[in-house]
Amino acid sequence: MDIVRTERTAHDLAAEQAQWQTWIDAVCADLGVPSSLVDVEAIHDLSRQVAHGLARPLAPVSTFILGLALGRALGSSGAAVSGSADGSAESDGSGSSDGRTTAEHRAALSDRIAAHI
Repeated sequence: MDIVRTERTAHDLAAEQAQWQTWIDAVCADLGVPSSLVDVEAIHDLSRQVAHGLARPLAPVSTFILGLALGRALGSSGAAVSGSADGSAESDGSGSSDGRTTAEHRAALSDRIAAHI
């Protein structure tokens, strides 16, 4: 049996990321969530760690768990949009009731999830 190898076509990652961002912006707008809450690189990093360190099928599950944990850390669904549980933070969703930024919450939660690998 002969194995036929084909060259992998090169793709323009910057163009792909621009398409992803368009999709992310549209979905976030539909859900009423600031797209600034979506850090594609951090999410990919977590899913890569889980896929290679535990099991590939659990990568999307890990990102779902991260989303649940981040939503819970930010409070009610209104807090994710208003920025904090009491509405005192900026309206871009960059803060939370304990003063940590969304990025800090995401990083801490990602680390906690990855620790289970």
